[in-house]
Amino acid sequence: MKRSRLSEVGSGQSGFTLVEIAVVLLIAAVLVGLGLSAVGALQLNLGASNTAKKQETLKSALIAYIRSNKRLPCPDRDFAAPDGVENRTATTGAPPVPDVTKACSGDAGLVPYLTLGLPREAAVDGYDNLFSYFISNDIRPTAEPNKDWTLTFNPITGVRGLTAGNVGKIQVAGEGGQALTSLANPESLAVVVIVSHGANGRGARTLKGTTNVAPDAGTNEADNAAGSATTTLHQRPPTDNADATGGAFDDITLVLRAADLLGPLFSEGSMKPAIAQTQEQLNAIRDYAVSSSAQACQAPAFVTLAGVFPPAQFYDGWGNAVTYTQGGSLVGAPLVTAMFTLSATNPVGGPVIGPSGSSSGQVFKGSYPMVVTACP
Repeated sequence: MKRSRLSEVGSGQSGFTLVEIAVVLLIAAVLVGLGLSAVGALQLNLGASNTAKKQETLKSALIAYIRSNKRLPCPDRDFAAPDGVENRTATTGAPPVPDVTKACSGDAGLVPYLTLGLPREAAVDGYDNLFSYFISNDIRPTAEPNKDWTLTFNPITGVRGLTAGNVGKIQVAGEGGQALTSLANPESLAVVVIVSHGANGRGARTLKGTTNVAPDAGTNEADNAAGSATTTLHQRPPTDNADATGGAFDDITLVLRAADLLGPLFSEGSMKPAIAQTQEQLNAIRDYAVSSSAQACQAPAFVTLAGVFPPAQFYDGWGNAVTYTQGGSLVGAPLVTAMFTLSATNPVGGPVIGPSGSSSGQVFKGSYPMVVTACP
């Protein structure tokens, strides 16, 4: 029996067998599948790359905002109609704008791109969803004086806002639940966390004011989409393994600590580190107090100093009041008699800081011959 073949009509020439055609189609299908997989992988890589670039742009914008305003913006919490404007507990003026002397409406929301002076596209990740924005402020979880980054420090009105010694509040965990921050090490705590909810977009907000399908409960992605910085946030490698600790994960998380935001300002000289700033302030107070002591044989009272220096002079680099205590008369007093005590305490666990040439914040009579001569 002859083998059946497909032939061109009237050609008299042999064609392809059904088996040969099937093999060709199978190979073509495999090649198309491989091509689609490659295209899909390329799109994922491109989305991640664009997301990382946008997060770096946001970081630069936040540093520039601190440089100009001495604070960070609150989140945009207009989820139903995102407008890129920060939201605070009160407004002022007409038309109304956020009152920057008031607290944020919350500690989590969307990137306030308009407040930062950026186009809307800057707040959209590489997968066309909006970034989530978490910030250290008085909402999270209790008011702490050197952890609110959304208010400008003002010693006259008593507003405890951003200072050179500020640290963060937000806790972050890594792969396997490993802590990337620690309350015992305040400088490790996050100030700002910017989250892209990844290629799956689960839990992300959209430009239309809608929210994508929520992540599975109990997963790390669910924590990152919870809408509150009181929850530990997560920064870990991506995985499709639902059985991994914290579940499958494709969020892209940028964690910014105090050093990330203030370090560039320290380097350029637009802001001084807390210890250097405090030392400079104490030195100025010391020099004036010593000079006055030489004339009056007693250190000046605090009220006298307050009439000479601006209010900010008496608040250290962490926003806490400087300690000054007037000493007694220096006439006939022993050389080791303290003219006054002057110090500041580092609230993040550092030592007591005194003016240069002092011991534990004390300025001694014997250290200044002019005072000894003037007050025998």
